[in-house]
Amino acid sequence: MMILLSRRLRAVPSILFLLAVVSLACASNDSSSPIDPARAGVVASWDSGSLGLEEIEQALSTSVLETCRKARRQGGLENLIPCYRELSEALVLERLVLADVADLAEATRRVEGFGQLEREALLGLFLSQVRTEISIEPAEIERHFEADPERFRQPRAVELSTLFRRHENPSQPEATLAYLEDLKRRFEAGASFSALSRSHSHSETRSRGGEVGSVSEFDLPPRLAQVAFSLEVGEVSDPVLVRNGAILLHVRGARAAVEPSLSSAELEIRRELLRERIRSIVSEHTKDLTPPAGSTVLTSGELSTAVEAGVPDRMVLEVEGDSLDLAALHRLAGIGNPGRALTEAQFGQLEAEYRHQIERRLLGLELVRSPPPDLSEAAFERVRRNAIDRLVDDRVQEALDLRLDETVLQEYYADNRLHYQSPLRLELRLWSLPFGDDPPAQLRQMEQFRADLIGHRRTLDEAVQRLGGVVRELGWRTIQELPSDIPPKARTYLAEAASTGYSVPYQQAEELHLFVIDARQDPLPLPYGEVKEEVRSDYLRRFHHQLYREMLDERLAARSFQFHETALHDLLIPSGDRDPTAVR
Repeated sequence: MMILLSRRLRAVPSILFLLAVVSLACASNDSSSPIDPARAGVVASWDSGSLGLEEIEQALSTSVLETCRKARRQGGLENLIPCYRELSEALVLERLVLADVADLAEATRRVEGFGQLEREALLGLFLSQVRTEISIEPAEIERHFEADPERFRQPRAVELSTLFRRHENPSQPEATLAYLEDLKRRFEAGASFSALSRSHSHSETRSRGGEVGSVSEFDLPPRLAQVAFSLEVGEVSDPVLVRNGAILLHVRGARAAVEPSLSSAELEIRRELLRERIRSIVSEHTKDLTPPAGSTVLTSGELSTAVEAGVPDRMVLEVEGDSLDLAALHRLAGIGNPGRALTEAQFGQLEAEYRHQIERRLLGLELVRSPPPDLSEAAFERVRRNAIDRLVDDRVQEALDLRLDETVLQEYYADNRLHYQSPLRLELRLWSLPFGDDPPAQLRQMEQFRADLIGHRRTLDEAVQRLGGVVRELGWRTIQELPSDIPPKARTYLAEAASTGYSVPYQQAEELHLFVIDARQDPLPLPYGEVKEEVRSDYLRRFHHQLYREMLDERLAARSFQFHETALHDLLIPSGDRDPTAVR
């Protein structure tokens, strides 16, 4: 039956497709009978099976392949053909992998994290059902808006990229400015700002091509905000001197300020109210449940201690193998990265998110123990599908691992030795001075004493005796090991400091602070044996597509894979409208 092209781009439920994949994984066609693709509606074939158009279409709507995303966005035969080809290859590989599994049901149950997949499936279906039963009335949205309309004001913003260069010689900042002026000329001549940033920036944003993201005029220091918001979209600023170096700003996009209005805030308010209702329902369902023995659940005090320590990969929650680290908790709570001091309100927000994550895990366990009848069958199919996907991914990854040659890995390590280094370590002291009656005057005095310290005209003891305050001995620390109350700007200064010395004074929590860098241990290359697994992981990530393509081509060629492009063209275009030269 001919299916209209517009229908091919609709979302198609994939449960039936999953069942087809599982059954066909264990079945095979009679290879003695030649396939006539034009008559049989076959899009792809191999030595023991074939794929029809309908099977490809069922997989199309859920495919994450970039070619298929493009096809869904843009349509058109020129986009569909590459999508169908790549999707056919992926589906055939999946069937070949599954055909090698002796007991598919047992293999899926043994997939790592199967229990978590089961809990997530039931919980996801339960929350979807709850979501459809919640009604948010317009009057409630209006009341929510009128309670604090200023909260929904959106300041103007720009999509910003940067390129920072540290002074090679702090006494000659003009050299840094000249360097950046040359890079700006290269940009104006057609060079990519992203490529320039990756090659020349000293900032950590170089790994993202300099991309900072969307920033409002209140997110930047006033001087940089003035420069950024004076640029047209696509322009690059002149070099701007900043602490320790100079910077280029590139505006990739802009958004005008949005005055608060009910219409512009309605969607955000609806989402907030819906989230609150769902969380209330989850709390009600779990109020009498307790974590199973062996779980890791922190008290409020223990959570506060973990937040103060600021170790991103510190596990703060674990229930039946479902864990959460501090960095993930910060992301879920929407309050930035660990390692900085939180206000009381921010910690309250973080703690509320933590309690919700506990409740989600308890509800998932309860749903597994007593699944609602209307959810169990759908949840089983979702778990089965996800487990099969993970099983196939694991087997493909194993095949890619086997393709890695030790010599290739050592060459990759030698070419990228600077990426495998010990961390920068600094021996630090921190001078902290409480605010007095005139903080600006204190800041000026501390800056003057810093100049005297740099010029060896005074000692730190003399400065402290004169101005007051205390000096903390921090000892040897990496940037990651600094106390959690050290703000990002101070961490950045220490990371970018070119030598020992004294930091620029900074203000925090009604105190002035100044770092003393007494000594430093620069990063040193680590031996290959110590970082071998990291090198392997990096190599696989960087060359994954190439290794996958080589492995795929070999496996498909060994099984006589064919993609029948002409037959697909005939199926997609009715014969009366066909252009015989369009696809051949």
